[in-house]
Amino acid sequence: MEKIGIFSLKKVLFPDSLVPLHIFEERYLRLVHEAYNNKYVFGINLDASVKVFETGCIAEIVDIVKEYTDGRKDILIKGGRRYRMNSYGKSDQLWNTAEIEYFNDREEDADKALAEQCISKYNEIAEKVKKQFYIKKLDASNATDLRLSFLIAQKSGMSLVERQNLLGMTSENERLKILMSHFNKMLPLIKEAGLISEIIRNDGYYDPKYFK
Repeated sequence: MEKIGIFSLKKVLFPDSLVPLHIFEERYLRLVHEAYNNKYVFGINLDASVKVFETGCIAEIVDIVKEYTDGRKDILIKGGRRYRMNSYGKSDQLWNTAEIEYFNDREEDADKALAEQCISKYNEIAEKVKKQFYIKKLDASNATDLRLSFLIAQKSGMSLVERQNLLGMTSENERLKILMSHFNKMLPLIKEAGLISEIIRNDGYYDPKYFK
């Protein structure tokens, strides 16, 4: 069991995803300072107002992109391992901490056909919105990626709670099935690029233009 600092946000961090954060609260500025200078990691957990969800994802600081004169920072983080909190609360630090246990997916045979179908649906959305909103299409070779679902979910148009549910699942095939069901419901509703771009644009993964 490991004890780490917890950064609760209205955001779901997925493994391997790159996410920009604007840090302004004193407690989180201190946490970022400690993590960056001492090579610590911290956790990101979804805070949905009514509760902080127990399943989270380790965050590694990739870069301090910008530092402001008043102390605020723009940082870039990368998602790491998933965990579940066994305890959560205040500590002698400014920030909350938790005792965590890591978990992985269970062993299973990959459903390549399902992965390819999911990529096809994802690319169909990317094609529909390309004039107003850029989403990079996926190559079929990505179908062999054991964490394809996390890559797709970053720009899926899912709600925070739906993404949180995906984060906690331990089957890649089951996650892909959920995504396929989501796309099949969503695609018929897309009348114009503006609708889907409105749904998707705040999903929150790294766009190089973010800090410009």
